[in-house]
Amino acid sequence: MPLYVREAERLGHNGIGCEHLFLGVRANQDGLTAQVLARHGVTLDIVRAKTEEIVGDGWQDSVRWSFSPRATVVCRLAEIEGERLGQLETSDAHTLLALITEGCGVPINILLGLGVEVSELREDLINSLQVPDTERELYLRQRKAYEAQDLRAGWWNTPGKLPDIPSHLSG
Repeated sequence: MPLYVREAERLGHNGIGCEHLFLGVRANQDGLTAQVLARHGVTLDIVRAKTEEIVGDGWQDSVRWSFSPRATVVCRLAEIEGERLGQLETSDAHTLLALITEGCGVPINILLGLGVEVSELREDLINSLQVPDTERELYLRQRKAYEAQDLRAGWWNTPGKLPDIPSHLSG
């Protein structure tokens, strides 16, 4: 059984959200990604406590182990992160990179709340993956350009703000 499912069960949830993916990544104590997170002060106990504080326990989806739309996107982003780094198999590291790239939700709120500098976490993670220098530099350059453009600062990342309705639709 995947660790994210075990973590969802521990919370009494039967659906899988990004918080469960994050918990699963951190719960893999022998994994490279968990070691990188630990170096940044992110322990499993802290992630569990913060997740319970934010999400609570016992929510039930209508379909057992269905993925939330955001978790589905993160899983696809994890595959893309792996491909961009020239790695064929998707790992916990790629899932964490995808959670950082997605930039919203419980996982990123926990990381930011703990004072983790996500760009440093990303670099540390990529260094730990032993990505060849050329792919590593290209990847990091692309990420920095993306962050410089601040593409995530749209309406979807601003609490309480809805998108403007185009005038031809607001009639």
